[in-house]
Amino acid sequence: MVAGAERQARRLPGVWLRVAISLLLCVAVMCAQDSRGTVTGQVTDPSGAPLTGVSVSLTNEANGTTAASRSNEAGNYYIPFVTPGIYTLTAEVSGFRRATR
Repeated sequence: MVAGAERQARRLPGVWLRVAISLLLCVAVMCAQDSRGTVTGQVTDPSGAPLTGVSVSLTNEANGTTAASRSNEAGNYYIPFVTPGIYTLTAEVSGFRRATR
């Protein structure tokens, strides 16, 4: 009986070490979560050609904060760190009328 108890006592620290490491990994993964998102898109003309240099703005309807971007040579824009909410997206460039959604 004593030999079995000793064997169990020696295994116990290893078990607790594994549990502690598992908990630390879970906490690290949970801390990496973020409620913010990213808005991406492509601006094109009616023929489907990409438009460069388009000013794109995203306005939160609840608090009026605005984030802005400009389309690149492929017509792509990128607005990071967008909090959840209802937004209005506006795109403007010379030679075209303003688009709002």
